[in-house]
Amino acid sequence: PEPAGGGEQWGGGDWVDYSNVVRILDDFVCRNHCCLVFELLPFTLYDLLKYSRFKGVSLNLVRKFAQNLVRTLDCLRDPRVDVIHCDLKPENVMLVKYNEHRVKIIDFGSSCSSSKQPFTYIQSRFYRAPEVLLCLPYGHAIDMWSLGCILVEMHVGQPLFNGKNELQQMIKICDVLGLPPAHMIAGAGPKSKVRSIFHEEPGVGSGGAKYRVLVDDRHLDMLPSKHFGRLIRKPMPSQHTAEEARMYDHFEDLLIRMLNFDPKLRITPAEALQHPFFGRRGQVSP
Repeated sequence: PEPAGGGEQWGGGDWVDYSNVVRILDDFVCRNHCCLVFELLPFTLYDLLKYSRFKGVSLNLVRKFAQNLVRTLDCLRDPRVDVIHCDLKPENVMLVKYNEHRVKIIDFGSSCSSSKQPFTYIQSRFYRAPEVLLCLPYGHAIDMWSLGCILVEMHVGQPLFNGKNELQQMIKICDVLGLPPAHMIAGAGPKSKVRSIFHEEPGVGSGGAKYRVLVDDRHLDMLPSKHFGRLIRKPMPSQHTAEEARMYDHFEDLLIRMLNFDPKLRITPAEALQHPFFGRRGQVSP
């Protein structure tokens, strides 16, 4: 959590910006319980969704939220900080003021570092990265996956992937994005509950494995059945101005990079800040 000054200075005069992380004000022990006192913030992004009657907010507002959150992930990824949040979701992002777009991340109770990862069961299901579902090694990239899911939900009003369990969660993801890379499926950990839905078939061409999804004794190729661009746009694309259409194109491109199955290929916060969705050099116009 953020120190009182909003940042911390390291050797060489560099600062780490904690301004988008909830500020801790005090700590004490009461009846053998460790108590933490945090700054009071008005409401969460989920509260904002409820206020919108789950119809979502404007793309321009989502863009401003996104810039704040990407900057925060860039801070957490800094080797001097090295914090993986592990539970990003609308309930854990709070607005600083009622009439401002600045947000702060809260609830680091599940967080870990890239070198110490005590838990394998992490992240709320709707925002759980595929490498976590497959019980593969994970790192900072899982937070970027969660952020991509959050941004879609904040705009359209409903979760992008709303599986009722882990198996259905992976099927929902595959329905929109297609199958994970073969090497991720093949490397899935023995504790993965979703590995069983992938059925390996004889390799083709280069000798690599080909997979299908087995659901209710039916084999599905799981090519993306839903056009991703249509899922993230409102109202109908024909009603968009040329400028809005360009913004949506940039939004779609950024999301595809955030939701890359392979965490090694998923966009990093530093790369995301340079994306055209945020304008020049990661700056969002007022």
